[in-house]
Amino acid sequence: SEVARWYSHRQEIADLLRHSAGNDWWQPFYKSIPQDGDREIRKNTLRGLLRNIRLSPGGKAVYSDIDFFLLGFALEESLEREWLSLWDEFRAEVLGGEDMFFHP
Repeated sequence: SEVARWYSHRQEIADLLRHSAGNDWWQPFYKSIPQDGDREIRKNTLRGLLRNIRLSPGGKAVYSDIDFFLLGFALEESLEREWLSLWDEFRAEVLGGEDMFFHP
């Protein structure tokens, strides 16, 4: 897999970005991931859930939370850094340390 070494499905980053990887748009992962646990434990639990996910390739393009989880893991693996540190760096350098909020 181009996504991550631990991920068993054959998907490419471009498919995740195009919303055409065949992943469901959402799954109730919050029911399986300990909310009060250590961040590394939560991350490993999510990896296990994603490793066993069922794909439906060839369908229409669907925005998928799952695609973005996988993109985060792909970034971490390719840049050898945690995505949270990447976000902190982006926020500091591009946003001048400001948080992003939506206020309609």
